This record gives sequence, structure tokens and C-alpha cells, in this order.
Amino acid sequence: MSARKKKYYRDNIKEWQDATNRRLFRKIVAFAALTSIVPGRLHAQPAVQIGDHDLGGFVTSANGPESGISTSKVVSFPAPT
Repeated sequence: MSARKKKYYRDNIKEWQDATNRRLFRKIVAFAALTSIVPGRLHAQPAVQIGDHDLGGFVTSANGPESGISTSKVVSFPAPT
């Protein structure tokens, strides 16, 4: 801001407050516009499709769905000769 504007605003406090309010209003409008655009571009990832030859599914118990990974069998392969 130039020295001339500083002196003008020092002499006219109401003008300075109005100018500050206008700048603040413009920043708020710009922020609102940007934040309203971003969520429109977010999309959920598609669910994983489990085929006939895949191992997969849901684990449930008496308490409902369970989280985590469990294996039912460990297979040892023979060492190559």
C-alpha cells in the first residue's frame, strides 16, 4: 500500500474499515467457492469384485462383522532342486 493510501485511510477510518471488510468478504467468497468445488470431484473407489476362482469374502461372528486378516491353512512348497 502506498504512503498516500496509508495517509488517506489514517484520516478516514470508516473508509479503511469498509475496504478491509470488502477484502475479507472477497476472501471468504473465494474460500467458499473453492471448498464447494473440491468435494464434487471426490468419488468412492469401486468395490472389489471377487470372482469364482478367488479367495475372498466376509468374516462374521456372533458379534457381527470382524476386521482383520485370517488364514486357515499354511501351505509349504517343496524347495526347488
